Amino acid sequence: MKRRFYFGISTLLLSIFSCTTAQLDPASFESVPASAATSATSAAAPVVNITAIISGTGGQLGVYRFDGIGFKNVQQIPATQGDTFLVQLPQGEADVYYLGLEKKQKLPVVVGPEDQFEITADARTNRKAIFINSEWNRQYDALIKRIMANKREMQSIGQQIQRSANNDDALEQLRLKIKKVDQRRAQQVTDLEKEYPLLAKLAAIDNYQSFTSAPKGHANELEHYVNEFFSGADLSDPIYNKITYVFEAFRDFGNTLALINMPQEKVNAALDLQLQQIPDNSLTYKYALGGITLALQGRNHPSFIDYGKRFYQKYQDESAPYIQQLGRQVNSAQSLMIGAVAPDFTQRTPEGEEFSLSDLRGKVVLLDFWASWCGPCRRENPHVVKLYKKYQEKGFDILGVSLDRQKDRWLAAIDKDKLTWHHVSDLKGWQNEVAGSYSVRSIPHTLLLDQDGKIIARNLRGGQLDAKLKEIFGF
Repeated sequence: MKRRFYFGISTLLLSIFSCTTAQLDPASFESVPASAATSATSAAAPVVNITAIISGTGGQLGVYRFDGIGFKNVQQIPATQGDTFLVQLPQGEADVYYLGLEKKQKLPVVVGPEDQFEITADARTNRKAIFINSEWNRQYDALIKRIMANKREMQSIGQQIQRSANNDDALEQLRLKIKKVDQRRAQQVTDLEKEYPLLAKLAAIDNYQSFTSAPKGHANELEHYVNEFFSGADLSDPIYNKITYVFEAFRDFGNTLALINMPQEKVNAALDLQLQQIPDNSLTYKYALGGITLALQGRNHPSFIDYGKRFYQKYQDESAPYIQQLGRQVNSAQSLMIGAVAPDFTQRTPEGEEFSLSDLRGKVVLLDFWASWCGPCRRENPHVVKLYKKYQEKGFDILGVSLDRQKDRWLAAIDKDKLTWHHVSDLKGWQNEVAGSYSVRSIPHTLLLDQDGKIIARNLRGGQLDAKLKEIFGF
């Protein structure tokens, strides 16, 4: 019997690991202040009265709108008493606002159809908010939890697939589990369509039917994923201007493409295929492009320059500080493009001596950002050791930049993994100055440099690094 492997695209990612600084969060960009302390309502317009009992605010609560990457402040509300705030927002069709503090996570709140409701939360976390007399927000919260549960289940199925690669019966059972997840995704849309149309449109974004359930004639799973990931939602519908989850979905999509080692031109083609479905003058487009941009930036993917530049050029006339910040980050990333000379730096070796990247000019150099606590880095080390032994005498060298904080652990990892090449660190962890200048946000992170210090390739691992070194050295 011919063996067949059934899995959704999310399971494919389980074989690709990295250690990251933190989950990407648009709140990491500064909020955009309103031109004045504006109100989202007028005296004549009907309003929704929200009693918000939110601790940890210091007596001042912000109301925000998400605008693509950052948050725009539309109201600042003083407490009426203690931790209690009265928030008044326009009544009408369902829309999404955010409550919270400028530098903290913000709580999404569905506002519009209900006359009044109450929120109890902590502004420092917003993870355990309680809504009273708001069925819309209860349904919204439940939907987001179901979406996250679906993702976790697909990840679990992927892990089981890896363990069951030679067991046809187990693989068939896992295929049936994937179909059940897909059925639940579709049912979410149906359940919400009549009474909660805004939430049904949100659920439609998550209604990806996997290659296992609905191949639709595509040659393979990756082709299916690229073409069908958003096929459950009509993103040209103006209602998606109100659904900020578009940002999250495109961030996931971009993150996936950045992780599966597709050629850059194919990554761009896949992203453009989806962006072309959205009117480019819409807020939906800004959500999508923003999600893509942050995903690619977080993965240090070379396509970040293309999409970061597109976002900056399209929205640079806006006064938002985060847009100007993005422009600076794109310029910095351009200095690390393929063909650019890698910026020189100097840090201290384990022996306390200064060592510079330029000390290795004349050699092909693998610049390796890693840490003793990074499991994926340590698992990759034995393979790199073999390559170092193979090509060292032909002019291949390695400079490891550690993101450790504790010197003893750094040295112990070097010794245990038999890393006999050059090493430097400032022992500042994620605040390592070299890692910052190279925009390193996840490890392992590598750059391959030629004899003149020019960047040949980035983030080569395993067989890809093998192939590139064989191409360079001829064996």
